[in-house]
Amino acid sequence: MARVLAARLRHDLTSTREELVKTMSESPSVDLEWSPAGEMKTYRAILKEIGAMEVESAIFLQTGRVPEWSEAESKVSEGPLPALRESLTEIRRETLSLLDGADDRWLETPVDIPTEWVKFMGDSNIERQEFFRWIVRHEYYHLGQIVTYRWIQGVDPYSRA
Repeated sequence: MARVLAARLRHDLTSTREELVKTMSESPSVDLEWSPAGEMKTYRAILKEIGAMEVESAIFLQTGRVPEWSEAESKVSEGPLPALRESLTEIRRETLSLLDGADDRWLETPVDIPTEWVKFMGDSNIERQEFFRWIVRHEYYHLGQIVTYRWIQGVDPYSRA
């Protein structure tokens, strides 16, 4: 029997977050304010963007309202790495809860999106399931940045020693 759509999306959300947490957990002494060059995002900025974009998407899915970026970003801790990771874990828990309450019909129902999001989503009217995929794509993109940062710093992010 095929998995329901929500189960497939849950797997993608869960496995991507596990990889992010593992990559950052292997580096307890990481300087969150470090970036390879002055104009590039710091680790903290990347992690805050991951969390804030997820919050923004979840609020939109639940209410149809686009929150101010500062409202979404306020849900992500400004503290040290453990607090930041915990806030990302809580945000993901809330996203998974939203997904758990969804059936395939709700996930397949299109919604009109804000004009400024069309460049990311590819259309002005998309199925709700695409927001969950967007969360995964966005996070995975930034996970690649974090992995690259670790290599630049001489740390093998795949070494589990």
